[in-house]
Amino acid sequence: MQKSVKERFLRMINENQGLINSICRVYGNETNFEDLRQDVLLQLWRAYPKFRAESTAKTWIYRVCLNTILAKRRNESRRPKYVEMEEEQTLASSVIPFSDDHLQQLHFLIKQLSDLDNAITLLHLEGYAHREIAEILDLTPTNVSTRFNRIKIKLKKMYERKAYGIE
Repeated sequence: MQKSVKERFLRMINENQGLINSICRVYGNETNFEDLRQDVLLQLWRAYPKFRAESTAKTWIYRVCLNTILAKRRNESRRPKYVEMEEEQTLASSVIPFSDDHLQQLHFLIKQLSDLDNAITLLHLEGYAHREIAEILDLTPTNVSTRFNRIKIKLKKMYERKAYGIE
């Protein structure tokens, strides 16, 4: 008995929930995580009929997620942002950007990186090899390796600045 398209899609999404959630967390924040995740899932569903299994499902999911999120960011950056002054002050005072939890610290620092550096770091943390990262992001493996070494140096400097209270 052959599984329906919907069943195969849901199985693939279930198997890769961690990756999808990680990408949405790194590129989003607490307030827009669910919206971002829904946008990504919708785009995955729309793109699923075109999935030809030329790459792994994980690689394909990452590409669709990243492209969806970056397109959304581009669209949002074109719109003017209006924030009430009082609201901005309340948000700034209620956010604790640096806690004692090392994982939260790492995610906070990663979010400070450029989109491409952010993507390279996230893929590395997900266990992808430089060759796979290069394939996903349309870069050369050498470029990924060089960028990742620079990212590590940058993150270390950012961590030291935060740890010693240097801004």
